[in-house]
Amino acid sequence: MSDISKSMSHRNFAIIDPAAGISGDMLLGAIVAAGASEAWLASLPGRLGLSDVHIDVRWVDRAGLQASKVTVRLPGGEVEGPSVPEHDHYHQEPGGHSHPHLAPKAPQAAHDHSHAPHRHVGELLSLVERAPLSPWVKRLATRTFRVLGEAEGRVHGVPADQVALHEVGALDALIDIVGVIEGFEQLGLTEIYSRPVAVGNGWVRAAHGVLPVPAPATALLLEGLVIGPDGPVTGEATTPTGAALLRALSSGPPPPQWRSVRTGFGAGTRDPEGYANVLRLTIAEAVPEAGEVVVLVTDVDDLSPEYLEPLREALMAAGALDLQIWPTQMKKGRIGFRIEALVNREGEARVTEAIFKHSTTAGLRRWTAERTTLTRHEIHVSAAGGEPWSWYSVWSPEELAAFDRVILVANSIESSVTYRLLTDLLGGMVRFVPFEIVGSAEPYLPRTLTIRYFAEKHGAGSYFFKSPDGRNNLECVGKWLADKLDANSSYWSSNIGLIDPGTLPGARVRPRAAGRNDLHDLTACAMIYSAKPSRDEEAALGLLGITRKDIVRSRETEDIHQMAWRGSLRDPSNPASFALYVYDKVQA
Repeated sequence: MSDISKSMSHRNFAIIDPAAGISGDMLLGAIVAAGASEAWLASLPGRLGLSDVHIDVRWVDRAGLQASKVTVRLPGGEVEGPSVPEHDHYHQEPGGHSHPHLAPKAPQAAHDHSHAPHRHVGELLSLVERAPLSPWVKRLATRTFRVLGEAEGRVHGVPADQVALHEVGALDALIDIVGVIEGFEQLGLTEIYSRPVAVGNGWVRAAHGVLPVPAPATALLLEGLVIGPDGPVTGEATTPTGAALLRALSSGPPPPQWRSVRTGFGAGTRDPEGYANVLRLTIAEAVPEAGEVVVLVTDVDDLSPEYLEPLREALMAAGALDLQIWPTQMKKGRIGFRIEALVNREGEARVTEAIFKHSTTAGLRRWTAERTTLTRHEIHVSAAGGEPWSWYSVWSPEELAAFDRVILVANSIESSVTYRLLTDLLGGMVRFVPFEIVGSAEPYLPRTLTIRYFAEKHGAGSYFFKSPDGRNNLECVGKWLADKLDANSSYWSSNIGLIDPGTLPGARVRPRAAGRNDLHDLTACAMIYSAKPSRDEEAALGLLGITRKDIVRSRETEDIHQMAWRGSLRDPSNPASFALYVYDKVQA
């Protein structure tokens, strides 16, 4: 048995915060700071077929913040440096490194300002395709190079795959792009969001002269992204490589509510005074206990009750967080059902489609609501034989460990599935000690309890009740009870749809209604009810040695027991006889 416990988060995701701009090496440094292995990053050039390229990782100080600085070194120690500002008074430029300078493929050699070697985007894509990378990394790296090549190509009038990058900038961009994408994969993050990006201002000197900030290719790559205020940032804050990564990876602004799990800072090359030249990467988790939900509501009066359970199953399978169905009175006194589903934004369309597909409604009402719940935890254990099993709770073992004891105010706890789970799984780690309530209790006066049942050779069950024989039996039971029960002294309960409201005299009570104290004078109770486990529940709990009989006793029998004790049985001073009507002999 394992005792692993973790906070229940449906997913983790990344939030890129480029408040001081973004470049490939800044984002790569932030990924390392957030937990990616330096050894993994050091192995990247060799896997790309660039064994003579090396990556340095060191921790630096940026305005008091410790940040990871990643540097790509080509043979001979050559590195890609930051863009050069045009005027000396730009002393606070943040840029991580310059964009990979473009040398367009053209017949006029005079367009090339140097004799340095070049790499075309098509060559870089070939290196990516041949490398031992996952399909996800290859797909996103290809997308990033495509958008980068298309932007540079639009600026210089050449096809994307013919865009030529200077050797230093090309290999630096290759390491940055593949490293960033594979780094997210290393951290288990495939869902990426971003905050507004700072672009900087002023002028920088590039390969072909002085350019305004943002550089032309960067401006094209930023189309569709949210631009934030520059604050103290001047000079080139965002490079084409950084903008291309944002364009290819970001799904837009982060969700409105989330919980920070870990934060990493990636440093730019410059260390200006007055602000931290860093990019912040936050690993976050969803906050299911607080957030917006969509409420979907419809009323139907032409849907047979036997289709309510399949409808419930379909809506939960489509992604509903919660679902309620209850009887309501509609036009001309017709009995109908209100169907109300809670869904998150992502599941709204699927649940809407499922409601239309599996019910008779022709329209829906919807509104947005705030939902707050307790923090849930997921607890993993291994049952006998090694089969994995998990359950959810509002407490984790660590939280319960702070207490010397936990008091369960319950009756006959030994017959519950909870008791079996705790004793069988945790053994001597949990000890149950019965205790008595101190104080005098009013003695119970003697009384007679009569239990009657209707079926001896078959039991109550939702599948049987949906069959023709089951419907016929329920009709006979309903007619018999209608003749025997007194409206002034009885109450009754059943699963939704088994017995139509108004069929039986007396107060109708939901099977698991809590806090009902208005039935103490009533001396007869009818509960035509089934709470048998589903096949999935039976199989899962069977792994832990809990049988179908155990589950029925813990759930169905306990529900009937609690319902009976809402009547005059609860009053110690009432000696009146009490009659209980259930469906089958086992329940009796």
